[in-house]
Amino acid sequence: MELGQLSLNHKMQARAAIDIYKDKKNVGYFSNILPVHLGYVVIPQDVVQSMNQKGNQFELKISLETKDKNNRAYSNPLIINEMRHIISGTR
Repeated sequence: MELGQLSLNHKMQARAAIDIYKDKKNVGYFSNILPVHLGYVVIPQDVVQSMNQKGNQFELKISLETKDKNNRAYSNPLIINEMRHIISGTR
C-alpha cells in the first residue's frame, strides 16, 4: 500500500520505450509509464512476439521526467536485434 501511495505522490515518473525498426526504417513504438522506484518493466509474451514479427532491430531506452513535463532526462539507447522473453532471470 505504501509503495502505491509513493508512486501516486512522487513528482517524478519513468518511461520505458522501445523503438521498433525493420531494415533501419522505424516501423513501430512501445512505451510504458512506470513509477520511478520500479526497477524493471514486464512486457507480455504476446507483445514481445508481435514486436519480433514487426521488426528486426529494437532500441530500448528510458526517460525520467517530472509529472508536469517541465524536466526530462534520457538514457543512452540499448540496441538489440531480437526481443527475448525472459522468465526468472533466464533466457
